[in-house]
Amino acid sequence: MCKKGTVSVETIADSIIITADPPNPDFTVELKALIPANDREWSKDDDCWYISIKHKDTINDLCNKYFSEVQI
Repeated sequence: MCKKGTVSVETIADSIIITADPPNPDFTVELKALIPANDREWSKDDDCWYISIKHKDTINDLCNKYFSEVQI
């Protein structure tokens, strides 16, 4: 697998906000497989994921697995 693109990870209150450029379909598939639906939300308007803070370690691992640059 070739890592590519940039992902921005921001923590606000009890959520992690994830924005990827360009979007990575493999990242999305694995994110959905590992994080329960009630702990994640896709915002079509903002073009980003809102993830419960309790999954921060999983998000960190996924971002480093799929993206060449992780901005925190």
